Parts: sequence; structure tokens; C-alpha cells
Amino acid sequence: MGEFSGRVALISGGASGIGRATAEGFAAGGASVVIADINVTLAEKTAAAIGDKAFAVRLDVADEPSWIAAVEAAVGRFGGLDYVVNAAGIAPPSSVAITELEDWNRVVGINQTGTFLGCKHGLLAIAGTGRGGAMVNISSVQGLHGHAGSFAYCTTKAAVRMISQSVALSGALFQPPIRCNTVIPGYVDTPMLAPVGEMFGGMDKLVAGMVKDVPLGRLVKPEEIANAILFLCSDKAAMITGTEIKVDGGLTVPMPMTYTPGM
Repeated sequence: MGEFSGRVALISGGASGIGRATAEGFAAGGASVVIADINVTLAEKTAAAIGDKAFAVRLDVADEPSWIAAVEAAVGRFGGLDYVVNAAGIAPPSSVAITELEDWNRVVGINQTGTFLGCKHGLLAIAGTGRGGAMVNISSVQGLHGHAGSFAYCTTKAAVRMISQSVALSGALFQPPIRCNTVIPGYVDTPMLAPVGEMFGGMDKLVAGMVKDVPLGRLVKPEEIANAILFLCSDKAAMITGTEIKVDGGLTVPMPMTYTPGM
């Protein structure tokens, strides 16, 4: 019997990257998992790879009726919902002076509104199950520090952190309580890096530059982010809500000082 036996988790953006690694972790712990993704073909492939405990649904996170349908499908298939992980997100490069309103609205819709809707409908569904539960939202180190080339992404990922804190206080009013926390990934080796790699002359060049900023010397693996998510959903974290866990290899610890001699 795994620590999540008899429980049900819905993961937005669950078809690939951090979402897929999280779904696999939940399933390994005994949970039934709902792979919710706008790419339903890839979601179905991921669900098939995980096995009978996985079920794929199409989810456009920026659309409220889509969230309602996905949650209803999860409850209808598995009888309830215990965990929601808001892992869907996009990170198109953008500088404030050249960001078109249409592009801004798309990033806000997926990263920020999508997280809000996931928390809203997740909270209601988890409460309906009556077992308590937890939600985890995925922010970013760029939600902690600004970046000239990631204007919309930075803004929305900072908003995700405040969403989690506010939802944590609302969730605490339920009986049993429903917890909400944030995971802040550093540079993660996922397909999301591919468009950025093209801008920097290829993935090898991009990764070589990125790891220079990371004290532990490499990119984070998706399953390492998933481990933090699973911990926050587990009974081991029963008194943890409204908090943040950074999984960044120390990226946000040092103050950049290019004149510091090597040691």
C-alpha cells in the first residue's frame, strides 16, 4: 500500500515535463491520476504509459467550463478528488516594450488565470470528497526576480505565489482543511526549454550557460520537482500550508559578484 492509496490527483499540464513526472509519482504511490492537458493526444499516451490508474482529459486551463468538465470527469471516473497540481504553464520570451496585448493575455490566461481556476474548482471538488487534501501551484525562480526578457512570465509566476498564500488561508477554513503550497523550480530540463534554446544557438549552448548560474552545477530534473510536490501533498506535510519550496540547485542563493576571486 502506497502513501497515496485510495486517493485521486488531477495534474494540469500532466502530459509532459513536471506534470508527467508528478503524475508518475502519484501513481507509484498508489493514487489514481487524472492527466489533464490541452494536448489530449499526448495526455492519452502518458496515461497509457502509466497504466490503469491513469485517465486523460482535455483541459484548457484558461477556460472555466473546461475546468468544470475536467473536474467532473475526474470525480465521475474515480469518485472524488484529493489533490490538484497546477503545473500547466508557458514561458514565451517577452520584453515589456514589445509585448503585444494579445500575447500578454495569453500568458496571463494560462499561467495566472489557469492557476486561479484550478484552485477554485479544485478546492470545491476536494471539499466535496470530505477527506481533506492539498493543492500545489508551480511558480518559478523568475517569480522571485525580474528578468528583462521574461516580462509576462515573471509577472504571472509572481502572482502564482500570492494565489497560493490566499488559497491556503481559504482552504484552512474547511473541515477537514485543504492545504495549498507553492513549488519554485529553478532551471528544469523539460521540453519548455526548446524554444529558448533556438534563440541561443541551440540547446547545448543554452544549457552550458544556464548551469554556470547554478551552484550545484546542473539543471533540475522534472522528477526532483515532482518529489517536492508529492511531499507537500503527503501526510508528512500535514502542517505545511501557504509556504514555498525552492528546488533550484541554489540558483537564487548567491548575490552575483563577477569580481569575486575563485575559491
